[in-house]
Amino acid sequence: MILWTDPAWKHLSAKYQSEGQAWIVIWEQTKRALLAPFYFPDESTICHFRRPMLGALTALGFIVGLGFCFRRLFQNNSLFLLLWMAVTFVCGGVLTLDPPFWPHLNIAVPAMALVAAIGLERVVRGVITGRGKAVSLGLPALVAAGVLYSGLHEWEMYERFAKAHATGRVLAYREITEIPKDHRVYLVSDDTRWDQETFQFFLRGWDGQTLRPSELIREIPVLDKPTVYFVFSEADTAALEKLAQAYPYARREGFWDGWGWPVFTRIDVYPPGYAAIPQLANPPAPSLFTLPGWWLLFGVIFVLVVVGVRLLVSAVGGGTPTRSVEA
Repeated sequence: MILWTDPAWKHLSAKYQSEGQAWIVIWEQTKRALLAPFYFPDESTICHFRRPMLGALTALGFIVGLGFCFRRLFQNNSLFLLLWMAVTFVCGGVLTLDPPFWPHLNIAVPAMALVAAIGLERVVRGVITGRGKAVSLGLPALVAAGVLYSGLHEWEMYERFAKAHATGRVLAYREITEIPKDHRVYLVSDDTRWDQETFQFFLRGWDGQTLRPSELIREIPVLDKPTVYFVFSEADTAALEKLAQAYPYARREGFWDGWGWPVFTRIDVYPPGYAAIPQLANPPAPSLFTLPGWWLLFGVIFVLVVVGVRLLVSAVGGGTPTRSVEA
């Protein structure tokens, strides 16, 4: 993972086509790490979220906040935030493999949020000081609404990405939750296992087992109840062919991830004479606004926003210079 190890250096040299020139590797590493909040998407194999770290409004406040902190570089609070981010982005970005690697940089998010908040507060304070009381009430509320909308929008973007770009294990879990509990589930894979936390924690009550491809090729399990096979893409293709030969009329469906790579093939088989019991339709998932816990959370957020706006207005109003008229 460290830049100067031989495997990492060879990988980065080939990735950046440096042709033996070290400065190209250093330049690309620095550029990708320092522009991660504004331009380059995540390169990690864990998230791989195809957006920069900060949304538009947060990035704007972050830039202004950086200028404010650099202007007061030798004050302890500003210096602490700048050192926090600098150490993180150098050690977790410039000097490590494939920046921006979000799991290495996420430790700087609290400092970045504080700097962005400082920047937005400076902008609001400057506008109110210049325009007077005409905007002292409306502008803080408008900024608070913008921050709230930006947060909800960014969360929605991440949620959509996570739904469409889930791992094979998560995709299998989502499919299994729709299978009746009187069915048996086989995970045909050498890597994905039923004893992993995704299945053990969320799928209690389902009859699931791990079946290695070599075991399936050697002998197909006895079909004594409705069974669903999830044959993962890394499994030997002979396993899928054997199931197709044994159950030529079985229902088969392929699944791909968000990048178009095959993940697994689902095969549903039933024993002779099996009659399916009609399943009750699942009720629609409740809206967030119908859950009492979410109402409480939204209420707390609303109160905090109102208190924050009032404190900001009082702070700006108290700091507005007044003119004295001499008789």
